[in-house]
Amino acid sequence: MKEMMGVVGIILVLSSCCLSLLDAQEITHPTDVSALQYVHRKLKDPLNHLQDWKKTDPCASNWTGVICIPDPSDGFLHVKELRLLNMNLTGQLAPELGLLSNLTILNFMWNDLTGQIPPELGNLTHLIFLLLSGNQLTGSLPQELGSLSNLLILQIDYNEISGKLPTSLANLKKLKHFHMNNNSITGQIPPEYSTLTNVLHFLMDNNKLTGNLPPELAQMPSLRILQLDGSNFDGTEIPSSYGSIPNLVKLSLRNCNLEGPIPDLSKSPVLYYLDISSNKLTGEIPKNKFSANITTINLYNNLLTGSIPSNFSGLPRLQRLQVQNNKLSGEIPVIWENRILKAEEKLILDLRNNMFSNVSSVLLNPPSNVTVKLYGNPVCANVNAGKLADLCGISTLEVESPATSSETISTGDCKRQSCPVSENYDYVIGSPVACFCAAPLGIDLRLRSPSFSDFRPYKVSYMLDVASPKNLGINPYQISIDTFAWQSGPRLFMNMKIFPEYSELNSKFNSTEVQRIVDFFATFTLNTDDSLGPYEIISINTGAYKDVTIIFPKKSGMSIGVSVGIIIGAIAFFLVLSSLALVFFIKRSKRKRKTREVDMEQEHPLPKPPMNMESVKGYNFTELDSATSSFSDLSQIGRGGYGKVYKGHLPGGLVVAVKRAEQGSLQGQKEFFTEIELLSRLHHRNLVSLLGYCDQKGEQMLVYEYMPNGSLQDALSARFRQPLSLALRLRIALGEGMRPISHGRNIVREVNEACDAGMMMSVIDRSMGQYSEECVKRFMELAIRCCQDNPEARPWMLEIVRELENIYGMIPKEEKPYSSPSVQSSASGMSGFAAASTRGSYTTFSEFTANQLNEAIDRRDRLRRLALDTINIAKDPYFKQNHYGSYECRLCATLHNNEGNYLVHTQGKKHQTNLAKRATLEAKNASAQPQPQPHKRKVSVRRTVKIGRPGYRVTKQYDPELKQRSILFQIEYPEIEDKIKPRHRFMSSYEQNVQPCDKKYQYLLIAAEPYETISFKVPSTEIDKSTKFFSHWDPDSKMFTLQVCFKPIFGSETTNARISSGKRVCSLTILFSY
Repeated sequence: MKEMMGVVGIILVLSSCCLSLLDAQEITHPTDVSALQYVHRKLKDPLNHLQDWKKTDPCASNWTGVICIPDPSDGFLHVKELRLLNMNLTGQLAPELGLLSNLTILNFMWNDLTGQIPPELGNLTHLIFLLLSGNQLTGSLPQELGSLSNLLILQIDYNEISGKLPTSLANLKKLKHFHMNNNSITGQIPPEYSTLTNVLHFLMDNNKLTGNLPPELAQMPSLRILQLDGSNFDGTEIPSSYGSIPNLVKLSLRNCNLEGPIPDLSKSPVLYYLDISSNKLTGEIPKNKFSANITTINLYNNLLTGSIPSNFSGLPRLQRLQVQNNKLSGEIPVIWENRILKAEEKLILDLRNNMFSNVSSVLLNPPSNVTVKLYGNPVCANVNAGKLADLCGISTLEVESPATSSETISTGDCKRQSCPVSENYDYVIGSPVACFCAAPLGIDLRLRSPSFSDFRPYKVSYMLDVASPKNLGINPYQISIDTFAWQSGPRLFMNMKIFPEYSELNSKFNSTEVQRIVDFFATFTLNTDDSLGPYEIISINTGAYKDVTIIFPKKSGMSIGVSVGIIIGAIAFFLVLSSLALVFFIKRSKRKRKTREVDMEQEHPLPKPPMNMESVKGYNFTELDSATSSFSDLSQIGRGGYGKVYKGHLPGGLVVAVKRAEQGSLQGQKEFFTEIELLSRLHHRNLVSLLGYCDQKGEQMLVYEYMPNGSLQDALSARFRQPLSLALRLRIALGEGMRPISHGRNIVREVNEACDAGMMMSVIDRSMGQYSEECVKRFMELAIRCCQDNPEARPWMLEIVRELENIYGMIPKEEKPYSSPSVQSSASGMSGFAAASTRGSYTTFSEFTANQLNEAIDRRDRLRRLALDTINIAKDPYFKQNHYGSYECRLCATLHNNEGNYLVHTQGKKHQTNLAKRATLEAKNASAQPQPQPHKRKVSVRRTVKIGRPGYRVTKQYDPELKQRSILFQIEYPEIEDKIKPRHRFMSSYEQNVQPCDKKYQYLLIAAEPYETISFKVPSTEIDKSTKFFSHWDPDSKMFTLQVCFKPIFGSETTNARISSGKRVCSLTILFSY
């Protein structure tokens, strides 16, 4: 024993050394711990995303969203990143965030945080990403943010920030992304920002900027995107220097109150997108040629004159030219003349409401994917010519392309049920093997400022770019973009699915790959073409990986080689010494094993149980050890909470199942034999019988009969090695009493289901006797209430007793004749006398004479007869005999020993007073109770099988004189049911729950059986319900026509008309301009 203790001591010392070596740096710096605790106190977490923030150490315990790195200088772990994206958090940002001195990424995007941005964030000198988009932050930007000298991304858009821009932000020399759009920032853009030489994207649209448009912004040499839409500049011109920004990709100054001419932009060789619409620009369109990369030219709603330059026909990538609502004239060039449009490309030329009077013959015959709009020009005065009528007619206002694209990709011969969408699986289109079903990882992202109007030509190249080695480094077929939608800005939202690589063994990512992909997008590592602009992550849909725990890495400050060498050396040294010590100990103890076992069996024979258990046999340890091959893993057939189960072969060929208790399941000998006695008495055809036991050598084992076919649950499920037929499984499952026995839990629920299915008598013991249905029903309801999961829903013990008494009273009793009056009177008199003697003069029984006793008996008898004359105890609503045999008055809440005592009580003052009060209360309640309403006949709901969405045509109309807009809806119902007329109604945005609520829009619903109801998302402008608002149903052509007129408003706006049916949505974009 001493040698063994020495070996154990050596092993413990070595283990401690190794663990100390490996865990020396696994402690978070106390300042960081304290700061995170303050942050947690300031936050509210309704969905419990941060429930593990209650643990002791943030880095060692892997707190959600906390990523750490070690600092070799102090030996502590420090917080490197806070990634709390889209967790529905509320509350405020704690000033103690400024104490996280090693923080590089602060990400609170898409939560509901309020309050101001703490000035203490200026202390985070290592910060490179400040991501606070999509909250409700208020107040002005603190000047201290100018101290973040290493900042690369400043993203505080979609908040309620007010005040002026601090000039201190000009000190952010490394800044590349300046995203402050969709706030309430006022004042002028500081000219000092021109010193931000590394800024790529300057997004300040949808604020309240005023003053002049600074020409100094053109001095940013790296500037790619300048977007200042929705500002209110003081009528200044567009600086001519903006036309010579060398790397400018997008210039968007829509609705900025700008005046003067359009600058010459020919010196911007990579310009993709130009939007200077809705201003007060004058003069002609510059004749110098735009960049060959340009996709969009928006010049509408200005005061431009002259003609469209002829060199516009040499723009090979142009997707949209909008010059409507100007004063342009002259000849219209054929824009598509020198290019071949691909099938996925589309060209839109909006020339409405200008002064064009001549159109070439080529322009009258555009290709199918070219849309030309000429409405409101002098050339449309004579619309008799067929082709010209098509270009000038109102029909040209019809919506030309959806704002949302949702593609349904064909799966060919693949069966959908083999790849369950409900379990977040889908087929991988383009995989090397057809019908490869895998679990994708969903990424919802948004392009913040794309430089094109139509994404379809760029979709394939974008997916190839994301899959390329410089980005994710995966196969192209592993990426799919099924849905994308244009949002206001314009910004492009898309749902990207990333599938695992094809494998015959696995169709899911491992946890390491899931973490790699999430980190790739969350840290803005994606590097794509400049035309796509910056992106942002909206959410990460883990789907089938929701249970995967993302282990945030704690990067070691020590080199990998040194760490691996130290660990391998320590482990090797530990193993060598441990092996030598164990070999020495084993050789020493092996010589004594057989002798010790024989001695133990002789000294400790099988204990005799304290009770008589003839049905079970006692086995010694040697027998069971031999039967199970020394409890080898090959003999193990199962494992439970008690311990492991082994298959054993006893002498004589008997096959048994031996359940061996583990160390934590051992119990005292008395308790063990008590359990054996209980198990030996359990006999049921669905329970395994106990054959024997063993309580020797510190072991406790139970021996059961062996079931070669496994458990009943395995036989009914698909885990059985030879699955049973469906008919046989149903026969077993519906057997008498089988379901509660097989499950061992939720018995009350299953009995309740059997009651609903009419199988009540198959689970009730017939020996219980015949009871009324109401009696059994109330008893089962009481049992179910007692088994509720919520403790507050369970009844009190007093309620249970009362209900059981009521149920007991419902059981029919045998009629028993009353005993003779003399006997009952004597019993009653004795009881009354005994009570009187204890309450009254304390006179003993021996002091009463026989006459006095007879007088008391007569008096009680007279009172009983008087009570029987005035009350029928069988129909008394307040009389009850409880389960103790006592009599109870439920009106007065009193107990009585016998029937006579109760009858005397009914004639007393207390009972009579309570009866009078009860009658008064019932009369008062009866007068206040409303009269019963007549029974309404139940109307059956008609069920109709929907056949799909009807065909429709949406036309936008505009009256220039009244400046009134309207929409004409034409719905075709070729298979409408007889005597059915389409119906319509308007619904506010607050009534629906399919899309986010937006008070700018309302919904027009049109329904007709057997078609699905369709809805159109239209502006929430007031409807003009004069004669111009009409609806008409033509039963011959099966066409329903509805014209909706809006009351005139001034200005311009873009309206989304969204047509939805159920969960499938098809969107249209209707453009209203004046």
